Amino acid sequence: MSPVPRYVFTADADPKRIYHNVLVSIDETRHLNNGQPSALAAWLDALDIQEGEQVIHVGAGVGYYSAIIAEVVGPRGKVVAIEVDEALAARARANLARWNTVDVIAQDGSKYDPGPVDVIFVNAGVTHPSGLWLDRVKPGGRLPKRPGSECATGQANELGKIFSMQSLRRDLHEPDYTCLVHTKNSCLSSKAI
Repeated sequence: MSPVPRYVFTADADPKRIYHNVLVSIDETRHLNNGQPSALAAWLDALDIQEGEQVIHVGAGVGYYSAIIAEVVGPRGKVVAIEVDEALAARARANLARWNTVDVIAQDGSKYDPGPVDVIFVNAGVTHPSGLWLDRVKPGGRLPKRPGSECATGQANELGKIFSMQSLRRDLHEPDYTCLVHTKNSCLSSKAI
């Protein structure tokens, strides 16, 4: 179990206070925060998001990382920011209003059908990729697994291992050394296909 974050309150809301690798509380009572910026930056970098791509961000919170993705995909791209909590989705909608390439959806991200997409970035509590997500990622698309979380079979996925992912396998096979995260219906694998 992860330790509960301890937040430090600042004397003012000067943005310079968050120009560091710090957690920012979104809702202290529920222990919701923006996530560790250095970790999220590494995961976003690993996705190699390109200008003009279609990206789904599941677990958008108040939209901070969705805004970064919107800047990367540019005016020819599209971002769908999905947040299950209606209050957070409303805050994200307000925060992302200046990006006309971003839609905010208040819904369960595992049930929302985005249609074909290039990238699905999951920043929410999940144990394995949704079958719907796997069906919607275009050939050559990307869907990373959050490093450090556990999959349904209890395998630990270490930070270094996820960056060796080469393929998403949906064929039935026994787990082997190439399986980074192996579940009943899918496998994130270091094996190139």
